[in-house]
Amino acid sequence: HFFSLESLGIWWVTTALSEWPQKRQDIDKVLEDFDRGEGQLGDRRQEIVFIGIDMDQGVVEGLLDTCLLTDEEMEQYLKRAKPNAVRVDFTSETPQVLAADHPAT
Repeated sequence: HFFSLESLGIWWVTTALSEWPQKRQDIDKVLEDFDRGEGQLGDRRQEIVFIGIDMDQGVVEGLLDTCLLTDEEMEQYLKRAKPNAVRVDFTSETPQVLAADHPAT
């Protein structure tokens, strides 16, 4: 049996703009993981991978689905989550990364 749990660092959405990469290509790579919807979750997410033989995908998915937050629990999380340090304007051809306190355009 093998189990691995790794942290890949902090979320970019909570990282001060001064700590972001400077090259556009690097910024674009970071933004590939950002939520482009109405939500302000940025790159916040969890990923899990199962590798095995004879696993019942439906059973595994069903068990994991029972762990999902309800809408009410998600609202509570958003109230307590670390505030976003940046916001991203995806309305232009080249997305703009701005400090969270930068006035909206």
